[in-house]
Amino acid sequence: LARLKNLIERLQPAWVSDHLCWSGADDVQGRMLPLPYSEDALDHIVPRIREIQNYLGQQVLFENVPMEHADQTPEIPEAEFLRAVAERSDSLILLDVANLHASSINQGFDPLKYLWKLPQQRVRQIHLAGAVILCGAEDEAAQYHADPIWNLYTGALQRFGPVSTMIERMDTIAPLDEMVDELHKARCHAAEVLSAEGG
Repeated sequence: LARLKNLIERLQPAWVSDHLCWSGADDVQGRMLPLPYSEDALDHIVPRIREIQNYLGQQVLFENVPMEHADQTPEIPEAEFLRAVAERSDSLILLDVANLHASSINQGFDPLKYLWKLPQQRVRQIHLAGAVILCGAEDEAAQYHADPIWNLYTGALQRFGPVSTMIERMDTIAPLDEMVDELHKARCHAAEVLSAEGG
């Protein structure tokens, strides 16, 4: 934590974030696995988040991770768990819409309803998987509006307003011109949604 605090003081980032997960056990490491969504888990992590935030002197954003197994039956629904973590620890939320989409398929819930269970004022950033649809291309308009990730991004913008969006690449880094094009697509989409919402 001391090294992280020194890095924060040196770089002065807009915020600090981490995934709300556990990453290994019994010397098996490296996977982002969802926490058990239970009161016991809340009792375990909330005071630790408060301790970390107190030490760092700032709120931390926590990101939802994908729930990969359909046979899990959490004690608390994921959105309610994420809300409880944020409110009880006074932390913030980083919403990954691709992870939300994956969890909604695997767990069989409505991802748009999920968005409305999150506290509006605590969502500070959205992670968006690489955009693939050209903004304003008429021949791709149907795909542009039908894509589930874009639909969730639309829902998130309607719910949370003009929060920061980061285009996330997991395995490969595209050429700069492609990344700039994806940034343009995301900005164009956000402008379309927010102007329709009066934002």
